[in-house]
Amino acid sequence: MEGIQEKPIIQEKPIIQEKSDREFILAKAREILDAYNELFYENFEKRMADFMKDLKKEYKQMKKKIKEDLKKYHEANKHSKQSSEHVHTHHHDHNHEHDHDHNHHYHDDIDYHDHDIQFDEDLFDDLYKVNFERRMIEVRETVYNLWKQAPVSELGNKSVEEFVYSIDDLDLLIEILCIAAVKVNEDIPEMLVKKLYSFGEEGIEKVIASMLNESHIADSFSIRNSITKGSLRDNPHEADLLDEANNRIYNENNIEDYEKLRSYIIPLEGIKILSGWKNEKSVKAIIDFLDRLHNLIKQYETDKKNEGTADNEENRSTGDNKNHEDYEHSEDIHESEDIKRFIDPDLFGETARDALISIGEPAIGPLTDVLTKAVEYYDYHEYLAMALAYIARDYKSEEIYACLKKMFRKHNNKIVMADCLAEYGDGRAIPALRGYIEKNINNVDADTLYSFKLAIEELGGNIDDVVEYYLSKEIQ
Repeated sequence: MEGIQEKPIIQEKPIIQEKSDREFILAKAREILDAYNELFYENFEKRMADFMKDLKKEYKQMKKKIKEDLKKYHEANKHSKQSSEHVHTHHHDHNHEHDHDHNHHYHDDIDYHDHDIQFDEDLFDDLYKVNFERRMIEVRETVYNLWKQAPVSELGNKSVEEFVYSIDDLDLLIEILCIAAVKVNEDIPEMLVKKLYSFGEEGIEKVIASMLNESHIADSFSIRNSITKGSLRDNPHEADLLDEANNRIYNENNIEDYEKLRSYIIPLEGIKILSGWKNEKSVKAIIDFLDRLHNLIKQYETDKKNEGTADNEENRSTGDNKNHEDYEHSEDIHESEDIKRFIDPDLFGETARDALISIGEPAIGPLTDVLTKAVEYYDYHEYLAMALAYIARDYKSEEIYACLKKMFRKHNNKIVMADCLAEYGDGRAIPALRGYIEKNINNVDADTLYSFKLAIEELGGNIDDVVEYYLSKEIQ
């Protein structure tokens, strides 16, 4: 490959253990994953930087040419608007046909308005981004293939790919996958996941037990608290303590603490991996994890609140009220930021939603069951409903419709549930959506009204009269 020499990516290092030793395999796996990161940093970024230079140059040249061509087009047709409708139309068509061959390369990038061609800069920029993303995928694939074919020292010059596929110990493979989840800056290398899939049903059980385990998140909380607790008391207004802690651990090369801090990523990767097994067992495991995560976060919030209360009582008893109000306020803010910045429940919800959609039809039964039986709905139920609505568009049933309609009535986030009903595509939901807006017309905001309007129109209905009334009310 141009500019890259194929050579062993793992340098010779004296390792005492025998090649069959588990610790040796884990150590070698870490080196291989480090090399994966290094290869991406050195080659992916360089290749993308070179491509960006060429793309920007091409972008400016093409943009300039399109604007020049359009200027010529407008000058040639500047008198057409003064003609009659018939003459105008005929003249426009003639010139459009005349310029077709000259301008065919950008006709998809322009829009027509009142018989006048305009340069659509936003659309042109979107096409530029699409080209960039396509090239990024190509470069990523090139670098990945280079890495997996690279020979590994101390293993008879086996390639990385041969090394991975030679691992027959499932527990060892799971441990390597967990290391990869926190160590690799890209997605987990595909060959590791493919090797895992070769273990079949046993692989599912191991992923569920080892990767979809909330202990990884608890470990992250623990190391984060031990690092930032003292700093928070000294700097109650500091908003980036977690980032500072992360960087400090990394710069000090404390690999164990750094990986422990990032171990919340392991369940995220576990959810993605489970989507490859398209069965109900994977679905139920994902749903169950979201529920356990919700309970863990709830318990964490309770513990932090109790800890803050105890500290405040101690301050009062000792008479230490210096900056008491500021500290108490900053504790509340920091607690909220910790959860959202460190382990964003929405990130887990989105990952689970996408995984369930990927699984497809086998997810319908478990999703319908858990959402129908739920007595109280939490935030993560939104993502389950999104997945169900999307998958079930082609598998409609009375049970699914009743489930989604029940959630619309009882869930607090009406916008999300209106979107779900629209996605599902049963027109019987129109009266319920319209009825909600009419009943709450004096309390809904513009965003809610607009979202409902789109949902109802997607189902084939119309609430223009309600919107008109809303707007007239706002003017008054």
